[in-house]
Amino acid sequence: MYLSPKVLLLVLSIIAFMTNPISGQNITVNGAFKKCDEKSIFFEVSRNPFTEQSESSNVAIDSSGEFSFSLKSFSPRQINFRIGEHSGYFIAIPNSSIFISADLTNFDHSLELTGNYLKLTKFKTLLFEGFTPSMDYYNKSSQDWNKLYDEILLFTKRKTEILDSIFRTESLTDIEYKYARAEIKYGLYDRFRHYLEVVKIPLEDSRYSFFDFLDITDNESALLSEKYNSCVEWALLRKYLLDNKLPFSSVKPDSAFFFQQYFYGKKILTQNVADVFLTRMVSRILDQGITGSDLSFEMHANDCNSDTLREIIKSIYLLNKYVSLRGDVVDYSFLNERKGFSEFIQNYKGSNLLLVFWASWCSPCLELVPDINKLASMYKKNELTIVHIGINDSESRLKYAIEKYKIGGLHLLLTDNIKNDWKKIIQFYTIPYFAIFNKESKLVDEGPLGLKISQLSNIIGSLVKQK
Repeated sequence: MYLSPKVLLLVLSIIAFMTNPISGQNITVNGAFKKCDEKSIFFEVSRNPFTEQSESSNVAIDSSGEFSFSLKSFSPRQINFRIGEHSGYFIAIPNSSIFISADLTNFDHSLELTGNYLKLTKFKTLLFEGFTPSMDYYNKSSQDWNKLYDEILLFTKRKTEILDSIFRTESLTDIEYKYARAEIKYGLYDRFRHYLEVVKIPLEDSRYSFFDFLDITDNESALLSEKYNSCVEWALLRKYLLDNKLPFSSVKPDSAFFFQQYFYGKKILTQNVADVFLTRMVSRILDQGITGSDLSFEMHANDCNSDTLREIIKSIYLLNKYVSLRGDVVDYSFLNERKGFSEFIQNYKGSNLLLVFWASWCSPCLELVPDINKLASMYKKNELTIVHIGINDSESRLKYAIEKYKIGGLHLLLTDNIKNDWKKIIQFYTIPYFAIFNKESKLVDEGPLGLKISQLSNIIGSLVKQK
């Protein structure tokens, strides 16, 4: 087979990337549990401030109760963990090493975290927790938004004062202090925006005017805080809408929109804030597989001044190319369904339907792939239809996981604009999650897939026997 020099160069670049992927600084987590009957511990890492991607992993616990987990990161991350019915979280700094120990029969009192850079974790309740406003704020007709903003502002001021005191008395490192300061300060914007967004107040409304005063030159926070970078995006989008006298309803997350925001950010922002903003825009273009991925990659390589951020985008770009060059290695097809759930389910009336909610980054989801494949092989096509529903993911990454783990069948990426409509019928609050519908398209059962995987065959078997 002849390969043009351009294609050959791309193939060689992909091979180099796959054998020498981009590396950040290590965060290592080890641990040992006493009286442990659990087989695994689940870790969920907060979003990457440069790409918005989150990570999760289900880590095996050996017979002596020990485990080991590591990840690479260029910035501090909050890491949540869950073992059985117990859970907790800690703040991990790049180059940190953390050890978790506990007696599972007395978890809350015996839990101990040791290692370096753990002072923020020690004071996490004082610094990051405690704001619980009235649920009335989910009803836009009944609350005083100025009062809510003042409450959040006072809360933020108190937390900042506590941080300054801890910095003086506990000798926090610069990166610990600056990260915590950014999380507290920009958490103000994030909280208030959250309440406004929930009740669907449009971004051009005057109640979002606090974004007009956001410091879009905070170069230190841009390298540390996902909250800050998210606020920059919202601030620029609001400014763009007001400058061009456009309603928020006109925003469509397509190729034109992301390129529009890219050029607008390039014009308005400077230094680290600009580099991170451009990286987040291109990451979204690449992850969502929308038109213009090659052009966006080339623009970013020319416009971004950070070697690290250019390498991050290069790794995402080459991963996407790797998927497209491999071709289909498993029999699967992607549905182009973009409608609400009621219209989707009509396509499967007369067939028993199993929906499997998953994501390419979800280790527990991938562990159940053999069980789902085995289930699919037990029934004829006219007896059971299985549709795999991708959540909080991109089509390119789903395709990569589908081919790597051989997840055949029908697949659908559930986009944000129709997710809420689906949740009116199916309460998929976690993944992996399942929902079973009978031939009359009535919901028979749903729940976390890991808890009921052994029962699915019986449930489906009884449906198949029904005439």
